[in-house]
Amino acid sequence: METELFEAAQAFCLGILGKGRCGDLPYHNPAHTMEVVDHARIIGTTEGLSGPDLIPLLLAALFHDTGINMTFSHHEKVSARTAVQFLVENNYPPAGIAMVEQCILSTKLPQNPTTPIERVLCDADLFHLSSADFSDHNKRLRIENQKFRGEEYSDREWLQYNINFLKAHSYHTQYGQSILQAGKELNIVRLENKLLKLSQGIM
Repeated sequence: METELFEAAQAFCLGILGKGRCGDLPYHNPAHTMEVVDHARIIGTTEGLSGPDLIPLLLAALFHDTGINMTFSHHEKVSARTAVQFLVENNYPPAGIAMVEQCILSTKLPQNPTTPIERVLCDADLFHLSSADFSDHNKRLRIENQKFRGEEYSDREWLQYNINFLKAHSYHTQYGQSILQAGKELNIVRLENKLLKLSQGIM
């Protein structure tokens, strides 16, 4: 039953993301959502989550950005409402629906998760801060912000913005703190080196 629900939810969410604005977004698109689902499964399993907690976590990961099709601002609320409506229509238990809803809402920046599944989803959503291909993710996010949100940054401003963001961010799970943190610190160094070169006129 839970596997069938997850598959139905995945088809539903990818339909929303693929047919609407998210299908054109360089960053917040179906590929990002499935990356978050995969990372949530990895982190959640490592953190010891199983069926009763893992399924709500993965459902929340599927729905967490669906609201971006309607709005960037406070999209988490729209995503949560979409998830609740779908799960009610599919007779998911009320306690599970509440977990999914709160899990999605916890991804709003600045993150402030309070439960194990919320902590896992928050770390999965910002997993890329630690990745070796952070630069690629970052470029796509910059393009998205400029083209779809009208946010213009100079190279210096964008580098400084990301340095500040990564330094202010904290991972919330043991996995994040023991595995992901090192990669994030390396990316901070890379950003700082780029900023230094830019300041020296090397770039």
